[in-house]
Amino acid sequence: MNFIVALQAEARPLIDKFKLQKSTVFKTFRIFHNTKHRLIVSGIGQIQAAAATGFLLGLLKDKTEALLNVGLAGHGKLAMGTPFLANRIEYKDEDSVYFPPPVLKLATDYSLLQTLDSPEFEYPKPVGYDMEAHAIYSVASKSITREMIQVLKIVSDNPSHPLEQFDAEKAVELISDQTPLIEEICEQMESLSNEITNDRDFLALVEEIQSMHRFTQTETHQIERDIQRAACLGLEANDILSLARSSANGKSTISSLRREIKKIGILA
Repeated sequence: MNFIVALQAEARPLIDKFKLQKSTVFKTFRIFHNTKHRLIVSGIGQIQAAAATGFLLGLLKDKTEALLNVGLAGHGKLAMGTPFLANRIEYKDEDSVYFPPPVLKLATDYSLLQTLDSPEFEYPKPVGYDMEAHAIYSVASKSITREMIQVLKIVSDNPSHPLEQFDAEKAVELISDQTPLIEEICEQMESLSNEITNDRDFLALVEEIQSMHRFTQTETHQIERDIQRAACLGLEANDILSLARSSANGKSTISSLRREIKKIGILA
């Protein structure tokens, strides 16, 4: 399980909860780990978040490893201290929008999360505001199936408790209060990751589809990730095989599978 946080104060409760040790090997970013978990402190903003995500991806042994961005966020509606999972991640200057698939079974608030280049003081919409999530998701989703990338934010400020009044020491308390939820998210994501990694039928399915059509190297990575996503969302192997058999080539197989994934994601 991998964590990305922006600030050391946000990392501290996770370091304590999972008994993480600071790595002495890496100097570029602060990294903490144990035998099951890895945490990287990115720093504030999209540039640092993107760089930290890319660095972390280089450490992964398996592309099915789970990644959770944990941190504080402003919100235009939710009360201070409320945790929420991002179900839509936007950046104001880009057309790209990300929709983390709702694979976690939790009674937790969901919210649109808008990533900005500077802190939000006005809260013009009833949505979340942060400075890292879009960059993290943009980089991570190029290598990891999107079901394995989730974003959890805890509300630190809102119109009733504006950012100007926020005490930085409060960050540790807000994250600490949600460690039981974070632990539950970890368990669910790790379980899903293990199902994919250890499923021999899944590996056989990937090989069979790759034998049907010719795939470029890029398409090979794409079809593997898309089959992982389809499996995460509950699409049956026979249905995936039918899509591949009815497709003319590797490219059309990927397109057909992605259309089916999109339909399932909307219904989920």
